[in-house]
Amino acid sequence: MNDPVAALLETITPANRELLELWAGALAEVGGIYAPMGLDGRLALAAGTAAVLRTLLDGGTLNDAAAGRYVAPPPYRDQPPGEFLLAALNVSLRLDAWFRSRSDEEHVAREASLRVRGVLAEATASILRLKDLQSGPIHLLQALGSCFSRPGPPRTSFGLAAERIAAECGVELCLIATVDAEHLRIYAAHPPGRPLGLTLSDPIPRSEVSWLDFADPEQGWQRVPRVDDGGLDGRLARAGFSRLVAHPLLTAGRFIGVVVIAAREQIRPRTVESLRLAAPLIAAALAQVRQAGALEQAEAALAEVFDSAPTMMCALDRLGRVVRTSRRFRDELGLPDDCVGMPLQWLVHPAWMDRFNDLWLRIQAEQFVEQARVDLITAHGTRLPVSLEARWLRDELGENAICMVGLWNVAALLAREQAQRARIDELNAFAHQVAHDLKAPLRTVTGFAALLQDELQSTASDETRLALDRIRAAAERGDAMVEGILRFARSGGVGKAQPLRIGVLLDNVREALAADLAAQDAEVAVVRDDTALLGDVAALTTLLSNLVGNALRYRSAERPRVAVGVTALSPGWAVLTVRDNGIGVDPADQERIFDLFQRAHPDRPGTGVGLAIVRRVARAHGGEVEVSSTPGEGSMFSVRLPTA
Repeated sequence: MNDPVAALLETITPANRELLELWAGALAEVGGIYAPMGLDGRLALAAGTAAVLRTLLDGGTLNDAAAGRYVAPPPYRDQPPGEFLLAALNVSLRLDAWFRSRSDEEHVAREASLRVRGVLAEATASILRLKDLQSGPIHLLQALGSCFSRPGPPRTSFGLAAERIAAECGVELCLIATVDAEHLRIYAAHPPGRPLGLTLSDPIPRSEVSWLDFADPEQGWQRVPRVDDGGLDGRLARAGFSRLVAHPLLTAGRFIGVVVIAAREQIRPRTVESLRLAAPLIAAALAQVRQAGALEQAEAALAEVFDSAPTMMCALDRLGRVVRTSRRFRDELGLPDDCVGMPLQWLVHPAWMDRFNDLWLRIQAEQFVEQARVDLITAHGTRLPVSLEARWLRDELGENAICMVGLWNVAALLAREQAQRARIDELNAFAHQVAHDLKAPLRTVTGFAALLQDELQSTASDETRLALDRIRAAAERGDAMVEGILRFARSGGVGKAQPLRIGVLLDNVREALAADLAAQDAEVAVVRDDTALLGDVAALTTLLSNLVGNALRYRSAERPRVAVGVTALSPGWAVLTVRDNGIGVDPADQERIFDLFQRAHPDRPGTGVGLAIVRRVARAHGGEVEVSSTPGEGSMFSVRLPTA
């Protein structure tokens, strides 16, 4: 390259590790929000900013969308402008030193520094301007969020919203109207009463507001109403309004309404921007109201899920922008209530940005994504590792509309998992200790009882022989209980989950219980198979073996008949049922039989471990088990399990 200045400027690239370390050091000196990011966070931020600077040096421009990355997301939202300016100046000084260290000619380094200073100064000014501009819209969004979250009739909330819009925008009139194919209807207004001589919900023919049909979803409309105009414009002009700004309210690409502000004097550009940013929130609230009848139950369920969710939750639109968050989500990230409309990408830690972009492409391509790892950044600049699960909700056309996202704090998950493992290890240690301490003495008692029976078979009295029989039987029961404890402890582990058809599991059970099934001429059949279960084959075989084995053990006088089925429930879940024609379970015993060593029929063989194992395996798969039974008429065990 013949131009030494251009050659020097080419060293500014996100691939230049030495330069990035210099840059990260400049940010570290500033402190503030950059300190808790850590070195990898500052390096990632430096790489991203170096890429922007490279684009600007190559003749590109910094639009508001790109500048917004340094303005809206935490922790930049609350960053003092002076701190941001100091960071820019510090980076500029480090770049000056970089150029001087890379060039033997002082005038070349000076020329490169001047080029970069100019570009940085212009970019910094753009970002600071946007910071100032965004302060108004953010405040308006906070105010509207407060209005729409108030309890009470929807019209009251929208009336308050119209009042806040008018106050925040410094205008005398605000109308929020619904729009259909033929009419515009005023839903809320400030001032209230009869604005422009219209009563709320009075239909205004769309022919009187023909400019609605020429909507620009990004810009809306700005008009100067005249007295001789017809329709709404004429009404406004005759009421003394000289300026009109309106913005369409869109939801899922559909035009459902319009928000209109009117003033007697000039309307500032900043006000127009505030209205544009507030429109999605107003549209979402208006869509909820319009669909209240059809969506009442779904909305109530969704609100309950978000309000009571023990995990972080948010809902995203097709572009990855936040449309709803849970209280836990905002609390863990330190966010206020105004993050609606913000891309989730802006909440990702800089060091994870590239990996999150790949993850978002995967989420867009798949209906369901689970156990994805991503690191977020809190309002304080600290890193928050989370495990992410995303599922799309479809609209009436079958298209992906809203992405429900659940996030689990990885540190909290690890702590719970370690505690659970500790409890399992403790139980295993207890079981083995019991085996060590009890099995040998019990077998000694059994052996000596058998020896005494042999020695005294001909000479002992009936009472002595009966006592020896009882000693031997008690020792054998104790040995069986120890074995039961060991089996119960081993049942807690669940291996790799895989799709499993009930027929495959039942084949395993028939093989394991072949002798008992043949001896009792038992009939075991699949009566329903809606869907494949998702679980560990060994664990679910154990579960089903215990249920079928109980049906044989607690048989009536009839030939044992066992019906096994899988019935689909809600998406992702099914119920496995095992119905028998045995002696049944008394209602008073139907809860306790799932506890360890609890039995409803002590006269039948068994240890009271099998159903405890069934419940443990079910819960290990995220499910549960229950029984429905009538004494003398058999029982039906129902196990809720995940599906493939």
